[in-house]
Amino acid sequence: MNNKKKITSIIVAASILILNLIFFANPSFAKNEKNFKKNSRYIYPLVFFKHRPVKFIEQLTQNEKRWPIALKSLAKAGYFLTQRHIKYSIIIAAYGPGLKAFVMKDNKKYAGVVETLHKEGIKIVVCGESMKEAGITPKMLFPFVKITYPGILSYIVEKEDQGYAFIKP
Repeated sequence: MNNKKKITSIIVAASILILNLIFFANPSFAKNEKNFKKNSRYIYPLVFFKHRPVKFIEQLTQNEKRWPIALKSLAKAGYFLTQRHIKYSIIIAAYGPGLKAFVMKDNKKYAGVVETLHKEGIKIVVCGESMKEAGITPKMLFPFVKITYPGILSYIVEKEDQGYAFIKP
C-alpha cells in the first residue's frame, strides 16, 4: 500500500470515528442507550463515556490539504460532546508542517475554526523544536497555543501514559 492510500485510509478512519460520535450522539436518533439492544446493528459509543472522560491527543503534522477535515472534525466533536454533557479532554499536538496551522499570519483561511477549537476547550500544543527550525516565534502563534520544550514527542508519550488515545489523522 503506497503512502497516499495509507493517508487516505487514516483520514477515512478518523472521519468515521468523529462521525460516529456525532451521528450516534444525536438525540433525535437515539434518546438513550436503551434503544440499542444487544443484537441491534447500531452501536452507541458514547455510553462508554457516561462515567469517564473522552481523552485523546491528535497529531497535526501533515500538509495543509488535510487540515480542514482534522480541525473541523475536532471542533464538531468538542461541540457535540459538550451538548451531551460528556466530559472530554482533546489535545492537538502540532509539529512539522502542521505547526503553520496555528501561526496567525499564515492562517487566515483556518482562523475561524482555530478560534472555535479554543472556544470548545480543545487544547493546542506545538513543538518548540519545530518552531525553532521553522523560525517561528511565540508571538507569531495564536495567544492560546501552548509550546512544549524540548519537543512534542515526550509530551505525546506523557499524555498516552495518562490514558489519552493517540490519533493520527
